[in-house]
Amino acid sequence: MPITIHLSCAVSIDGYLDDTSPNRAILSSPEDLDAVLALRAQMDMIVIGAETLRRDNPSLATRGVVHIAARKAAGRAPDPVKVVVTRTGDIPSDRAFFQTGTAEAIVLSQTPADVPGTLALFHGDPIDAIEALAQTRGASDVLIEGGAKMLTLAMTHARYLRLAVSSRELGNTGHARLFDDLEPFMSSLHVTGTETLGDTTVFHIDLLLSRAKPLMEQALRLSAQCPASSTAFAVGAIACTEKLTALATGYSRETGPNDHAEEAMLSKLNTAPHTVICTLEPCLTRASKPTGCAQRLIDAGVQRVIYAVAEDSTFTAQTGLRHLHAHEVELMHLTGYEDWFHTVNGPIYGPS
Repeated sequence: MPITIHLSCAVSIDGYLDDTSPNRAILSSPEDLDAVLALRAQMDMIVIGAETLRRDNPSLATRGVVHIAARKAAGRAPDPVKVVVTRTGDIPSDRAFFQTGTAEAIVLSQTPADVPGTLALFHGDPIDAIEALAQTRGASDVLIEGGAKMLTLAMTHARYLRLAVSSRELGNTGHARLFDDLEPFMSSLHVTGTETLGDTTVFHIDLLLSRAKPLMEQALRLSAQCPASSTAFAVGAIACTEKLTALATGYSRETGPNDHAEEAMLSKLNTAPHTVICTLEPCLTRASKPTGCAQRLIDAGVQRVIYAVAEDSTFTAQTGLRHLHAHEVELMHLTGYEDWFHTVNGPIYGPS
């Protein structure tokens, strides 16, 4: 069963998740807090860290008539399964986490301990342990609301991040920092939308596409190595695992005068790739060979294609994306690289 990990946190404008006072710093507006309740109501499992349990005393039970009704309408249990992650197993038993709601309360601990709720032991990466636990509970949508360490670890696994940024600056009183400077932090991420909720700005971030950005930039640098042509595009492609570990690369005309980037890449593989990152939509029809790259990717077992630019009508009207979609290949458009693609393909498009 595929598991989608969602992350949610609120930070000060200078990147802190909390302050050093005895009580948790309130960094979300009332409107943002209600939106978080709505997000929680869509989840099968919610995960927090032990420090959040101690300081915030959250119940993680579904709150609000509208949110309760939404879970019922979706055929979900009244409350999502809830998990607290701890290294020591030192968990106070009087928390609302254990006393409120109908869902199973799980303590995911590295250390054997006598705890309320269900004890589940783990070793190694806590995010791997969370995914394994979600599998056993049939949870496909998992929300992690952890501290800075857990969120940083989860960034390499998660699909979505909901980042609420307060206008407050905590400065010397700040604690548990997620980033030092908002602008460079955000520039490394792929933001799909923003909204203003009271005095809080919420960024909706696709973390998979964020992790794909360095690979797309590598593919564009590869495409710059293509022999120049005014009659064929310069394209770069990278084959990857599901978690975007690179397996092989290729660029147009690398292995032959009529070879496309995807062909060059596929020729170097000895295992089936899950994901392919390419600077241009894979072709379906071509004059030089009977089989287009879209079909080649399907035949190779590719399950996801992340592309920068859909092919225009400069040479031919392509339907590679439509063909991939019809064969249930996941398509993801990583925007923001159109100018770079056109610059590399200057012999076709002319000076930028």
